[in-house]
Amino acid sequence: MTKKNSDIRSRFAQRLRAIRIPRGFKTARSFAEALEIDENRYTRYERAEVEPDLQLLMRICNLLSATPNDLLCDTIGAPPVELDMPYGFAEQAAGTYIASGAVAQQRQMPAAVPHGAVALAEARKAIAWDLATVIAAIEAGATGLDLETLPVMEKLRRVPPIHARITSDVFRFLQELPDRLQGKSISTEQEQQIDRLTREIITASKPPSNDND
Repeated sequence: MTKKNSDIRSRFAQRLRAIRIPRGFKTARSFAEALEIDENRYTRYERAEVEPDLQLLMRICNLLSATPNDLLCDTIGAPPVELDMPYGFAEQAAGTYIASGAVAQQRQMPAAVPHGAVALAEARKAIAWDLATVIAAIEAGATGLDLETLPVMEKLRRVPPIHARITSDVFRFLQELPDRLQGKSISTEQEQQIDRLTREIITASKPPSNDND
């Protein structure tokens, strides 16, 4: 493992613990049980011995009401850890405070937005992650690499920054995407994925209808 990957892993481990505790998981055992994995496996993440795969990373983010950028933001220039932040640091830095009911109740804070808006926000983040993964795979392929075979920490260097760009201004990102991918080899499957995910994230970016209007 390179020193760069080791540093990224160490920062991930530090952030994981720093975020876990104020979110209500006081012990590694309690969080491992919530993740439905062995405690020894989980503690290896916090000791920076290994890193989770992308699927488990998203489960971690869901349980902590965080984003991948929160756990990796030292590597992409996001704000430093502040333990009193009630939700994803990336969202709050962008002025979008969205608290799930469980997190809000735990911290004695009201949910900031209606349930429908929370669902849309979560859908946007999930779709944006899938779209970022496709784009990262295309860009890796342009340099002769296969994203699927790269070490997890290398994937995490590539996908979260794209995800952050998408979620910060989805319509501007989509406008600039053709130029970003110009000249790169895109398979039919990837083109279909981009088309589908683009339509899905545009739909999810529309404000929820208000039945009381």
